[in-house]
Amino acid sequence: MTQDNLLELARKGDPRAIAQLINQSLQPNGITATATVKNGCLQVILEAELVPKQQILANFIYQGALSLKADSITSLIVSGKKFSNAAPSWSQTFDLVNLGAIASNGESLPKARNQRTNQLRYLGANSTQNSSQSKPVTQKVSRSSRTSRRQKIAESIIEEPLTLEEECEQRLREIGQFPTQGNLTISYYYAIPKLAKAALTLVQSGSEIIEAIAVRYRGELAALLLTDKYLACFLFPDFLKDAKKCFVFIWEQVDRVAIAANGLVIYPKKYPPIKLFFQQPIYGNIFKQNNLDDLVVIEQRRQISPDQYEVTLNIFGVFAFFLALGVNILAIYLVIQHILIHLIGSRT
Repeated sequence: MTQDNLLELARKGDPRAIAQLINQSLQPNGITATATVKNGCLQVILEAELVPKQQILANFIYQGALSLKADSITSLIVSGKKFSNAAPSWSQTFDLVNLGAIASNGESLPKARNQRTNQLRYLGANSTQNSSQSKPVTQKVSRSSRTSRRQKIAESIIEEPLTLEEECEQRLREIGQFPTQGNLTISYYYAIPKLAKAALTLVQSGSEIIEAIAVRYRGELAALLLTDKYLACFLFPDFLKDAKKCFVFIWEQVDRVAIAANGLVIYPKKYPPIKLFFQQPIYGNIFKQNNLDDLVVIEQRRQISPDQYEVTLNIFGVFAFFLALGVNILAIYLVIQHILIHLIGSRT
């Protein structure tokens, strides 16, 4: 069957022809497509050793379906799965008639019916133009370079699905407000995996993480975790593999929250107030901008008064400063004394 005949069948809505066109582009990259048409809905399932990437391939199939202009096909469902899995790992629905509609994953659909993306060219989709109208420019490419390019394409469009804990950790690293300079940078770098593991119970309950902020709780390294359902705090003791839960409140259990640049005070309905202090003042301003008014009553304050733990830390910090200053002065004195003794000795 010639390419023109294949395209003609695909435009008439033949699922086998559509699958064959898709496989011409994707099979060299280790992905196999099967297609069916039912009640005007084209269903395409992409299978590979690893789960095909939804972000790239769903749009790739959508653009190809638009370019066919098959009147008998009004909607599209694209799914991706491993060969070894029975059920798809992801699925996305497109409306091929109402081009201003919204896809099932919440992304806006392109408005132009004949719009094609660079991904089609990148994946090696065949052009529908007659070869007699334009002559392609031939370029000699070594077999090794073609293999290397094919491997890079295959790696870019398949992915190993992350575990829920890995997704949670990735989310925390993306949105979390943690120190990027100083000793605390390393401390929080190793604390984030602990926080992700501790936050799993919140995520598994259907809660969405809004923010994670570096704080001090009773003078210790901690993180304040905000979700749409919970307000939680976890400590990171040095010699423990897991984070230690300080508290977890449902928002309905919190009467109000007082916020300042240096810290915040949580007022639970049935427990004494809880003070936390931000590791950096900028985190307090970020916390204020999270639009938490829909979740809890917010009180703006100029400053949160230090508790006994903060006072102790401040005293220790002042003591450490003067101790370091004294050691430096003593070192300078000894160096000067050594130089003077050396000079006097050389003159005599």
